[in-house]
Amino acid sequence: MQLAIDQATLALDSLEVLVGCVIIEDGNIIAAGRNRTNETRNATRHAEMEALDFLLVMGYSGFSFDLRALILPIESSYAFAQLEFHQGT
Repeated sequence: MQLAIDQATLALDSLEVLVGCVIIEDGNIIAAGRNRTNETRNATRHAEMEALDFLLVMGYSGFSFDLRALILPIESSYAFAQLEFHQGT
């Protein structure tokens, strides 16, 4: 989930809603995305769609993967920006 957190942080840094996403296949991350709705002025550019579109552009033809998104409410954005997150072991 660290990459999803990193993507959410990039979204926040770009004045987007704090959402990051990773797509995992067989334990390997195959795509990642972040919210880009404000940046692109396109309401469909959510983190999940960004990651899925990456797979389409790369010619991905698999049908079995996990999509994991880190979604925090807007009220948490400021607190998230002030904290340092560490992946647990």
